[in-house]
Amino acid sequence: MRNAEEILQLHENFMTELRVLLEPLGFSMEHDGDLVAFDPPKIGRESGALHVQLQNLNEAIRLVSTKFATEV
Repeated sequence: MRNAEEILQLHENFMTELRVLLEPLGFSMEHDGDLVAFDPPKIGRESGALHVQLQNLNEAIRLVSTKFATEV
């Protein structure tokens, strides 16, 4: 069984790895209180910003799911 310090270190490492994966997709892991920020790519509506955001969301979900599955 892991002790509290090991679990905390595992969590810190995991969160750092998630930041590296998600920031290029426009997701910030910085938080203000209990909220996690979303900083969408700066693309005008006429160039399909919503489509790009949805593509990024799907990729973000895939990356986080894969990362979680391989860490546990």
